[in-house]
Amino acid sequence: MPELDLAAVHLTIEGIVAKGGGVCTVTRGHLASLPRVKAAFARRGIKLTPYFVETDFGPTFRNYDPEFRDAAKKKIEDMGGMYQTVLNASPNGHPVSANWPGGEDFFGTPDQIKLQSIAGASVARNIAKNHQKTVVWCHDTFYIFTPIYGTFQNNDESVQWIRVVHSTTLKHDQEPVDPEKIGAEFASFYWAKRFPNVHIGTISAFVSDHLVADYAADPETIIPTGNGVDPLDAKYRIRTQEECEAKVEEYNAKLRAEGKERYVIPKDKKIILQFGRPVPYKRMEVTFDVVRELGDDYQAVVVSLGPAPYLEEAADKVGKNCTVINAFDFDLCACISQLNLCVAIPILAKGEPFGLIPAEIRLLIRKGGGLLIVPEDGGGLREQVKDGINGFVAAEATGSSVAEVVRKIESMSADQKNAIRSAGVSTVFEGGYTWAGRILETLSAVVPEVKEVSKEVLAEISAEERAHIGG
Repeated sequence: MPELDLAAVHLTIEGIVAKGGGVCTVTRGHLASLPRVKAAFARRGIKLTPYFVETDFGPTFRNYDPEFRDAAKKKIEDMGGMYQTVLNASPNGHPVSANWPGGEDFFGTPDQIKLQSIAGASVARNIAKNHQKTVVWCHDTFYIFTPIYGTFQNNDESVQWIRVVHSTTLKHDQEPVDPEKIGAEFASFYWAKRFPNVHIGTISAFVSDHLVADYAADPETIIPTGNGVDPLDAKYRIRTQEECEAKVEEYNAKLRAEGKERYVIPKDKKIILQFGRPVPYKRMEVTFDVVRELGDDYQAVVVSLGPAPYLEEAADKVGKNCTVINAFDFDLCACISQLNLCVAIPILAKGEPFGLIPAEIRLLIRKGGGLLIVPEDGGGLREQVKDGINGFVAAEATGSSVAEVVRKIESMSADQKNAIRSAGVSTVFEGGYTWAGRILETLSAVVPEVKEVSKEVLAEISAEERAHIGG
């Protein structure tokens, strides 16, 4: 018999059958690393069983991903766990009614969110009956009320409820904000003050400080539920220059076919790359201003994970040395970042809740390629960078300020650049920016038995992962 029978339950809107945004990244990241964590726990007397409970989506949903679902279900079942869905309360099985930058229809109305939260709480409570202890990640707005419903009737303190905050109305929604949604957020933070087994999970110190200052959250109720990377994922492999150049040429051909010759990436210019979701607070268009400052030897390349007419307008306004590619293709971003011609990768979001791209970049450019730049006002991005040590910080997210940092990079020797790369990789592992590190960090905050073994478990897993990437 194990010394502890522990269940890990993720209530999520995406990640198994629905692909897409940040919550999907978290769900799939945990799923990828859980087998390593489970095996290490088993050697120390802890039986870990994972459960993934997802809002139900059908084939008409634009991010429907049944192929991944089938592989994920098998992986979960191989670990002794289970994949389940809860009824999607939204019309036609689509989430509706949000006011995010970019106008995405994503979250639900208060009534829909309550229905999702009740369903999630019921499933999690039933799972918990079969285990000694249970930790429930309640991801983002669709499960905002779950810790309330989960503890409202016959609270079982062997179940730890974590209301994971990926974003907030006050920080990330556009005006006019929904007062009912703000009220729901306040309610979830207040509930953590009432029940010792209810916690607020945050993905960065930036978000934690914001919740305390703007929502009167109690810092004693906040625990870390940060994001990370899986170093064993093949997408972080080192590619040959020929492979990278071929990928660029593949997209150049597409641009020519679309009549966008002006966006073709030249073979003889230094590249300043930015990629991500095209929403205004990401400030991706600043990349074009950077190249305007630097001159004709440079090409700004912005890979937008979705259509973004405003980026094309900004590029065309500059008029030259600018590329806009609309593609949900991580491999393209990886190939460009690893090119010898890539000098810098500025990720310039303002007040980013966390920002996973820095950790991804650090793994991608560990042998060569562009170096990371973040802005001083980058929120969770800024937390991840020690200026001149493991990356660079621009005083402002402006063309002139970022161009100044690029010139500094250009003045460095190869050895100096490699030292930045090496420090960046160390930050990923020693800073806990791997998914294994994040899982252990969260479980350690609420399960004493895990806290006792977490350091040696992380050291064991990190050694395996570092050996895999050769650094």
